[in-house]
Amino acid sequence: MEYEMWSDFPPERDPYIHAEDVENMINSRIRVRRYGPHEWFTLTDLLNDEQECWDPHRRGNDPLTYKGVEDPKPWQVVNHYRYTSRPLKPHSIMSCLAQLWPDTSQGLTTHELRAIVNMTLLRVNHKPFRRCHIHPILVLSFMGDYQGRIIQASYDGKGLILQYSQLWSFKDIKKAPVELFVRYRLSKPVGGVRTLSL
Repeated sequence: MEYEMWSDFPPERDPYIHAEDVENMINSRIRVRRYGPHEWFTLTDLLNDEQECWDPHRRGNDPLTYKGVEDPKPWQVVNHYRYTSRPLKPHSIMSCLAQLWPDTSQGLTTHELRAIVNMTLLRVNHKPFRRCHIHPILVLSFMGDYQGRIIQASYDGKGLILQYSQLWSFKDIKKAPVELFVRYRLSKPVGGVRTLSL
């Protein structure tokens, strides 16, 4: 009953819970123990501690990484990772969950764009990356009806370049592109890390 106070949807029909279920499915594939070089091997071991969760110190005027229940379509950035290997890279990976049903005739949704722009602003203004020429973000976006897509965004100081996949369905676990999303989630950054001369 507590859930019903916060949502107009019963849990099985809530698009945000669908999105969260898909995100949890991806994470469980990454964190499950497997046979490997040592007894407790998981796919996160392949990263060699190059990724860590990123939660910057926030100031009052920083952009939000979520929109709550008062919003008609709540969304949230979760599992935001940055690369920690030296030299520091401005690249990051995040997941975005939204309480909305997908519209396959449209491009990116408003929540996806807001999440990308807000995280880009946080990254651009983060001290180690202020002078970086590019700010790439990889987004795993999930929404209702167990749908998800992969978005590559890059801000170059002049504009935001976006590339995105089709919407993929995770309803049927046998046909769901879980391994594709896992590979992207575990990917390593490529490309130059030029800095601006100020």
